[in-house]
Amino acid sequence: MKRGWPVCGLVCLGMLVAGARVGRGQSAGSIVGWGSMVIVEQSALEHCVAVAAGRFHSLGVRSDGSIVAWGRNDRGQCNVPEASADFVAVAAGGFHSLGVTSDGRISAWGDNTGSQLNVPAPNADFVAVAAGEFHSLGLKSYGTIVAWGGNYYVQ
Repeated sequence: MKRGWPVCGLVCLGMLVAGARVGRGQSAGSIVGWGSMVIVEQSALEHCVAVAAGRFHSLGVRSDGSIVAWGRNDRGQCNVPEASADFVAVAAGGFHSLGVTSDGRISAWGDNTGSQLNVPAPNADFVAVAAGEFHSLGLKSYGTIVAWGGNYYVQ
């Protein structure tokens, strides 16, 4: 059986056009998309200090603490909370997103199939996050890792 491009390859290729050789009237570094894709202008990606790549979406933290999201948004993973400011870190999972604020709290949005958005109490003292397909991880300032969400494979 002949195999074609993986779905992620097609989505990623269509989302970010970079380099010197760009076709169909697109300028180098421009963002293009189709269907249920969230598209952002290149200027929205300027001044990013952190990035994260999920299954079909990406996130960036700008130097002013705001978050920019682009890519597939069929489960709300690109619907950044309205109070998008003061973020220092982000993580993009399968169909969910996480952000850590400068005061150590985690915000979560998108799909909650495996309860990956239900940050355990107390939601404080976090310095980093990571996101899997159906689970989430947070690193506390004193070195403890907190895990929540689907535990289908003992992750």
